[in-house]
Amino acid sequence: MLHQVLDRIRELAAHGKPGSLERSLMHAYAGCLSEDQLVLAAIELLPADQEIRSVVVSHLRRLKQETSYCGSLDELGSRLLELGPADRKLTVRIDSMLSQFYTSFSAQTRKLVLERWIARGTAGATSRWLKAMAGDAHLLDIDLIVKCWLATNHSMAAALVAKRADPDVLRPHLPDFVERCGEGWTVGRAYIRAHPFSDECWERLRSKLPATYLYVCAKVQRTINDDEAVSLVRAQADTDWPGTDQVGLAIWSVGQMKMYAALEEIRVSLSGISDAISKSFVKFGSS
Repeated sequence: MLHQVLDRIRELAAHGKPGSLERSLMHAYAGCLSEDQLVLAAIELLPADQEIRSVVVSHLRRLKQETSYCGSLDELGSRLLELGPADRKLTVRIDSMLSQFYTSFSAQTRKLVLERWIARGTAGATSRWLKAMAGDAHLLDIDLIVKCWLATNHSMAAALVAKRADPDVLRPHLPDFVERCGEGWTVGRAYIRAHPFSDECWERLRSKLPATYLYVCAKVQRTINDDEAVSLVRAQADTDWPGTDQVGLAIWSVGQMKMYAALEEIRVSLSGISDAISKSFVKFGSS
């Protein structure tokens, strides 16, 4: 019956339109397939058009939603991994399906999927294994992610290290976060989780990322004086003028440290601050 169903789906796809009766029939025919047949259909339809493939994939997604592990979906992963060399378009489709159903695979199949992407070494494959590993506590490899970050400067790898690495792993890399990361939030998370750390790390953060420095001070309750707080907000405003979220973050952080006098001086000295900064301040205040 499998091939009869697939023939009907192909025939209806050739004549149907989105939302049409034909499309409803395509999904109805797919519903006649067993779990194992759906897996075979997904493999056979890999070269087909998106409209045809999506009919079978939608039924596989329903299986995924119904259970955290499904033997048929694990079989799908194994069969996809067994496929021989393919052209770029087919490789992308295989990888896309592996990504979609990764969480439904067994630990062994997930390990093989990760190894496939790691071995390929392309930017796209790297993003796939980082995303998959981020949600896979069993196979999370922080050492590998650190190496990936230092070698490629991949923003997702940096964010994962900042979020998941142990403090002892983070501390030696705090200078790398300051120099390499363009996102202050990632740097701030790394610093907060690694606290306490050396005065040298504090000074590096202060000189490179004033707003993030103030944010970390507020989060770890580091005491600074009013003059330093005002000076750092001005430094951030000079860098980002006429205003960005970073300036808003700096001002918000001063408020979190209960530095009323500093805020008064900031209000006067930055009286021309833009609406963008005001909106940033509201954003951080409500987060």
